[in-house]
Amino acid sequence: MSAARTYKKVVHDRIGEYWATWLPGDLIRVGDCGPLNGITFKNVDTLAHYQISFEAEPGRKWTKLDCSSSSGVEHSGSAAASAIVGQAEFAVKFTRENSVLFAAADVEGQSLRNRGDILRQLKQKNFPSDHAVVSDVLVAKSLTVMVAGKTKETVILHLAVPVGTPIGPAEIASAVGHSGGASLEFAIVGNANMTPLYKLVWPPRGFWRTLQAGFVDFLSRFTFGSVGVEDDVVYVDFDAAYAGSEGEDE
Repeated sequence: MSAARTYKKVVHDRIGEYWATWLPGDLIRVGDCGPLNGITFKNVDTLAHYQISFEAEPGRKWTKLDCSSSSGVEHSGSAAASAIVGQAEFAVKFTRENSVLFAAADVEGQSLRNRGDILRQLKQKNFPSDHAVVSDVLVAKSLTVMVAGKTKETVILHLAVPVGTPIGPAEIASAVGHSGGASLEFAIVGNANMTPLYKLVWPPRGFWRTLQAGFVDFLSRFTFGSVGVEDDVVYVDFDAAYAGSEGEDE
């Protein structure tokens, strides 16, 4: 399984509701539009391309969001001394290919205002049938993401905290640098104002989209899933897209 597919699945399963941006450093904005192929979304334009005005409104806030693979990621509990003045060190060991470490701090949601009306407007436009719309984005003030490569690797995170500080997701997300990690499949450390998570919606589109909306609504009444129909808005179901794209790679 590819690193991209593994990463998206791990983050979605641990955090829920949202799709994970790949590459994690790519920027996704509310109102972005683009094709969805399996679990691969590509933002190629915005609602403005279809002459539709839109606004993002602030949503829920989190002090931290974090997750990691159930195996293959090991770390100590507190910061150790560093040779760099004013910094401490924190070691993260990756022992399994494609294992994931994700930590975001000071996260704020943004949502598409009046999404139902906007999606109904899209029905009157020449909107491609394979395109979805970004309805929600989580913006992280600081973000650290690491995905292991094929060989075992120990990464040393450099932190602006006192030696002995208990290290949690916020400290990992706000790391000021790192050493090691040459064999990692992907790494960003302490990057600011990232958009690592988002939601997608389908615009209304004829009989089959209506049937899909009804089916998803039916499922949502009998499951604890995070997607469904809300105010006539059909959210794209990651789990269904993941299962439907089984065997594909990115």
